[in-house]
Amino acid sequence: MMKHKKQLISFADDQTLGFVLLHPHGGDDVLETYPIQDFLEDERLAIKQSDEMAKAIYHVLVVPDYWVGNRLDAFQSSKKSVIAAFIERKIGQNLSDLPHASDFYGYTLVHDSDQRSELYTCYLQEPIVYQLHRRLETLGIQPRRITTPAFLWHDRLSGIIDGFDQKGIGLLHQVGTKCFLYLFFRRQFLFSRTIQLSETGQGTDEAIQLLNYEINQSLYHYSQKTKSAVDELFFFGLDSQAAPRLSEALGKEVQELVGLSADDGLESAEIPASCRSFSADELAHVDPLSITHKPLAQELFWKPVQWAGIAIGLLLVLLLSAESAILHAWTTATHQEIKEINSRSDQPPAMVFQETSMALGEIRQAFERPTAGNAMLQTLLAVPDGIIIDTIALDVSTATPLSIRADVHANGPDTFRTRLRSFLSGLNERLSPTGGTLNEKDVRITIDRSVGKTKHPVYRIEVNLGISS
Repeated sequence: MMKHKKQLISFADDQTLGFVLLHPHGGDDVLETYPIQDFLEDERLAIKQSDEMAKAIYHVLVVPDYWVGNRLDAFQSSKKSVIAAFIERKIGQNLSDLPHASDFYGYTLVHDSDQRSELYTCYLQEPIVYQLHRRLETLGIQPRRITTPAFLWHDRLSGIIDGFDQKGIGLLHQVGTKCFLYLFFRRQFLFSRTIQLSETGQGTDEAIQLLNYEINQSLYHYSQKTKSAVDELFFFGLDSQAAPRLSEALGKEVQELVGLSADDGLESAEIPASCRSFSADELAHVDPLSITHKPLAQELFWKPVQWAGIAIGLLLVLLLSAESAILHAWTTATHQEIKEINSRSDQPPAMVFQETSMALGEIRQAFERPTAGNAMLQTLLAVPDGIIIDTIALDVSTATPLSIRADVHANGPDTFRTRLRSFLSGLNERLSPTGGTLNEKDVRITIDRSVGKTKHPVYRIEVNLGISS
């Protein structure tokens, strides 16, 4: 959905606040630019929100680097709740005069040269940025993220410079008569400097000397903070001779930043000089190391869940409504059929009850009839060792529907009698004969004295019994 919506970007500095509308298919429009103090202090100054601006997503507010502070702490845990509690406590201690400071921060977990875990935190440290956020909030618009030119360069350089996360990197960005120096240590932004060149001194020895002095001062401060030197220095700007002249003045190679064009960025004069080299697409995809307003971030996080709950609730309402309509229609049709049957019935009530009773009796008899599968299973479960079933026949049309023929192997009359009694006992227990308990007198017995069976004859038995189910 966000890919098809326009995005609102705003730029703030010490002098102005400007709004730019980015279109989803390319292009941008500068909407309004206000003096920053007038915007903050004059309640009569109302922001001119067009329909397009009201429907756009307020994606990011870009503020000067020095409005944002940062710190690096040794930290072992990776749990978000522990990290959040630690950051909010530290910010609350350091910025006690800004009561809402603990609601504005961003962080990332990094590792030092010994692979020990460290927590890099960025936060808002200037009172003016809190005034600006409150003013935007009263006007009904809040930026989803707050970032700086340094963070934008952080995102860009991490994809261009090899080993950016392991080196000390310095970048000098020249825009007209302004030069912006950004210093990074193992991918993390440390600080920046803004160097103002004179209108007549641009590209002259005087400008190079000024840059040489400011860069050396910044490199000294960098070495004090990191206990190491900058590994590589880069230059980005329209002056192609600046890099070699700076290399000669500094006594350290200054490389031209390749892979980028100084003409690809936004060209509007209302956009701060430090941000003009960034395209609309880069501004719309801010590096995760930006600052978020914690309550707004939680609201945006839970918003999809809330929409999903609403959608599921509506779906359940539709399903229950459809079920209710179907049941109502079915009940109405059933009552109508019963009514029609009753109206067409010419038989007296006694005859109807008698026919119903007979039908129920037939149904009961059908349920009480023995089943072949159950009779066979119960018979087989009643067979003891030494008896082999020859035939099981079930005829539900007679009083004694079950007929069993079997061979009893025994080495004498006593063994035969024992096995026969065990078999009859199992049949009585499992089949519950309708004619009463089976006894030996209910069994027809014959002896097979064929060749080879004279020593241990085979007793053939036949049992007929009635079963009810």
